[in-house]
Amino acid sequence: MGDKRLKQALSIIRWLALAAILTFLIYRLSKIGWNSLYESRPTSVLFYLISVLMFMVMPIVDKINYFIMTGHNIPEGIKVFSRKQVFNEAIVSYAGETYLCPKLAALPGHDTRKALIAIKDNTLISALVSNTWTLVLILCVWWVGRSDILNEIWNLSPILNGVFGAFCCLLYLVSIVFFRKFMKRAFREIWRVAAIHGVRIIILAALQIAQWKSALPSEEISFWVMFLAVQTLVKRVPINGDLMFLSVALLLSGFLNGDGNTVTAMLVAAAAMNQIVQFAAFLLTSDVKSKSRESRPHYPLAEHAAAE
Repeated sequence: MGDKRLKQALSIIRWLALAAILTFLIYRLSKIGWNSLYESRPTSVLFYLISVLMFMVMPIVDKINYFIMTGHNIPEGIKVFSRKQVFNEAIVSYAGETYLCPKLAALPGHDTRKALIAIKDNTLISALVSNTWTLVLILCVWWVGRSDILNEIWNLSPILNGVFGAFCCLLYLVSIVFFRKFMKRAFREIWRVAAIHGVRIIILAALQIAQWKSALPSEEISFWVMFLAVQTLVKRVPINGDLMFLSVALLLSGFLNGDGNTVTAMLVAAAAMNQIVQFAAFLLTSDVKSKSRESRPHYPLAEHAAAE
């Protein structure tokens, strides 16, 4: 009963936070003017195409990594991992892993326990690589002389940022110190998965900067590295990452040299395009959900326990 109430409370808090973000965005964008934003929107086809390419990176990486860890390809793997990506991006972080678990459990020689272990291992490796990348970006921002942007983020909410930063650092240190206790896989397999995650992060970073650069070619790369660091930090929050980043980026758009309306229009267009791509992926993979209902995995141990 206590766990159920906690889940309900967390769900309510998550939706209230999302509603607050949407209210803030509507207020800020209304002050700028919707017509002005439409007229300032990016016109490059490449800008919108990159959104599709960025979405496809994670499903491909997941398909490769879970093959390495399980030795099997999930039927309709790209569709399954695309739907997992939608759950994680549009709803809340790790909702996609809940969806993925029965798919892995249905693989030959696997059950729910082995599926959860594979998900745990992949998530832990990904988190270590991603957190290391976040630290590298923060150092890059500091190195290029844009520590003012970090100060601005801190000043938005010092207490909240302090608690969140301390929590992330604690998790990072714990995961490093107890890595071998959490992870029982061979080092070769761990390094292969970590290397693929590293390549994924670099590809996504390059695509993201290319997208922004296609809309505002006059800006220097150092400004986009700064925005990339902000995006990476904000997306650590387990709510809709695109909307969270858009909210924070609107407050920081004055740091760019370009026209404020153009920068805002670019950010809005990118966020809107991401939501459209996610919605399209959700519709295109809807048959995966219906098929899984028809062929749910068979768990003999669970049925035996229930019979007793």
